[in-house]
Amino acid sequence: MNWKVVAASVLIFVLLYVPGVQAILRTWNTIVHESGHALMAVIVGGQVSSIQLFADLTGVTRSWTSTGWPMIVVSLSGYLTSSAVLLLFAWLWRKKAYNVLLGIAGVLVFANGVFWVRNPYGLLWIIGFLVLVGLLFWKGNRSWLAFTSFGLTLTLLVDSVRAAFDIFILSLFRSGSAGDASLLAQTTFVPALVWGLLFLIISIWAAWQSIRLLLPAFKAQKEMAAPRVEKRPRETRG
Repeated sequence: MNWKVVAASVLIFVLLYVPGVQAILRTWNTIVHESGHALMAVIVGGQVSSIQLFADLTGVTRSWTSTGWPMIVVSLSGYLTSSAVLLLFAWLWRKKAYNVLLGIAGVLVFANGVFWVRNPYGLLWIIGFLVLVGLLFWKGNRSWLAFTSFGLTLTLLVDSVRAAFDIFILSLFRSGSAGDASLLAQTTFVPALVWGLLFLIISIWAAWQSIRLLLPAFKAQKEMAAPRVEKRPRETRG
């Protein structure tokens, strides 16, 4: 495996647990999650008032939808969107489509800033993210594009599983405070623990599939970095 990829993985993983820095990085997963709720609310004919992003790694989507199945799919969409975007980004990184990956991330964040996010921390985070992406497209070389897109993918991989695990634990011990799992329990009368377990299983499956997508990319980078040795036919003179 390419030592640069290993070093980048270790660096990003460590930063995800550094106080202060982790909030900035992990807000990425929060905005993907909340975007899933908002987009699904619009798809099923509801209305989205606002999205709030907070430095404590939480987020809130204020929306109105009809009771019944629209409310169910909106509640389901947050964790499912994080897993789906993770799989998409892992596939794009494997294909070395770094520009496309960062472009999708930029459009998603920009749309949130235009339509939904209104609280100060959320807007400040969005501005910082868009400035970073803009600088990368303007001045960044391919290595920086690869590193940043890998960072977004790895952050989503780690934090989507972490968030689902947290909800599962809450649904196990404090079922009334388990976020989307609690909302689904109130709507469907299926216990929050079942929904929490479902979210955890899906997030772990998506993470594992993403790792399988990324590993061939690591191998390919190692082969590209390795020196080429040309073999010449051996001549034997009698």
